[in-house]
Amino acid sequence: MRNSAGPKFLSRVNRVCYATFVVIFGAMFLSVTFDSSPAGAGEREIKRGKQIWSNKSTCNRCHGWAGDGKGHPRSPGNAPSLRVSELDREEMRVIIACGIPGTAMPYHDRHAYTDDRCYGLTKDDLEEEMMPRLGQKPIRENEIEFVLDYIEARIKGRGKVTWEECETYFKVGASRCTKLPKIADLQE
Repeated sequence: MRNSAGPKFLSRVNRVCYATFVVIFGAMFLSVTFDSSPAGAGEREIKRGKQIWSNKSTCNRCHGWAGDGKGHPRSPGNAPSLRVSELDREEMRVIIACGIPGTAMPYHDRHAYTDDRCYGLTKDDLEEEMMPRLGQKPIRENEIEFVLDYIEARIKGRGKVTWEECETYFKVGASRCTKLPKIADLQE
């Protein structure tokens, strides 16, 4: 009498088990790689956020390189310090995407105010002087997440700006960092 679980059946079972393993492992990998929570942000995401912060969306122009609100003297407005901000991630996401009507905070979502995604308003609902301007360049939704990762990892809740942060942001030996206190000096 022959065993009913022959080689073809076992081969199918093995393929199903292997495919199941690949799907489960792939889902776990994707959830870790693309998790938008601060705990899920790795150095790659934080570095990408810094690049967008500094170059593409130029957040540093108004908020300052350190996010302390000390931006470029010719910036369009007095930006708040994100180092002491009590906004949560979702509130910051909306502000980055939609700007703040009636202020210098620009919007960065290219589709902002074309429908009601921003505060339930469209461009037609706002008077011209209340309409935020488009930021330097629009940024995609995933790029907003990278900026948020950067803010949460390197800016929010950090306290006084330090020499070490400055050298990390710019480069070791950057002349603009020399007047800043060192972490050890702040702990005394």
